[in-house]
Amino acid sequence: MKKGFLLGVLLLGAGAVSAQGLYAGFQVGYGMSTSTDVVGSTVVVSSTGDQTETNIYGTYGGGTNFGLNVGYNFSEHFGAELGFNYFLGSSVVSTDVTVPTGGVTVTGKSTQMRLTPLLVVSTGGDFALYGKGGFVLPVGGSTIAEYRDDTNPLIGEVQQDFESKGAMSLGFQGAFGVNYNLSDNLSLFGELSAVNLRIKSATRMMTKNTVGGADFLESMDAYDKEITYVDELNSSSNNSSYNLTSVDSNSAKEELATKTNFSALFFNVGIKYNF
Repeated sequence: MKKGFLLGVLLLGAGAVSAQGLYAGFQVGYGMSTSTDVVGSTVVVSSTGDQTETNIYGTYGGGTNFGLNVGYNFSEHFGAELGFNYFLGSSVVSTDVTVPTGGVTVTGKSTQMRLTPLLVVSTGGDFALYGKGGFVLPVGGSTIAEYRDDTNPLIGEVQQDFESKGAMSLGFQGAFGVNYNLSDNLSLFGELSAVNLRIKSATRMMTKNTVGGADFLESMDAYDKEITYVDELNSSSNNSSYNLTSVDSNSAKEELATKTNFSALFFNVGIKYNF
């Protein structure tokens, strides 16, 4: 009886040890933006002058996600993980204007590098349910916005591109998934992950400005093609609406900062290797 009990304890201990240790995984997923914010509007103007405007809802968080995860299982049921993710955002329309002579559109697309430190809890076993929770930290990337205006046939199409970068921001991520062991070292997983992230604006740079094919970017002052975002505007700011005497045309214009919503719901699949 004692020998049987001792053998059972040893087997359980061996199982716990095998569930511990370092692992690495690769994942790919697609996310759908959550429709929580107004990102712009659609405007239609008829030939008689009647106008209809409709809100566009969504976020900039939808798109494709590629990730490399490195983690450590402290036990069969508890671990910690650090994810290195590349986010390639879907195109988002923020302005869509239609008039009898043409239209105006503004579309934006983001790319980001993200770090995701997470805690992991699991049921354990060859077919395990697990949950994750932690932070999302963007450490690089930008949003490219394209402005297109062909409403004036006399001058041709106006094309302007802008690159915006964000300040250091912190978001949250939670996930629920299933892990299936193919062998002692290799497993497959699939998960549903929610990202809650808003990024504060830092800078914006105009990178293209053509009218009817003619390039006007190089002739523009820094004030007209660059923006630095701040939390307060006053009589000392580099903004002609507030500073009436000493605006510097060779420096970026200052504007009030805003926050852009990158929240989304992702479905990820991947493979994990236990060392």
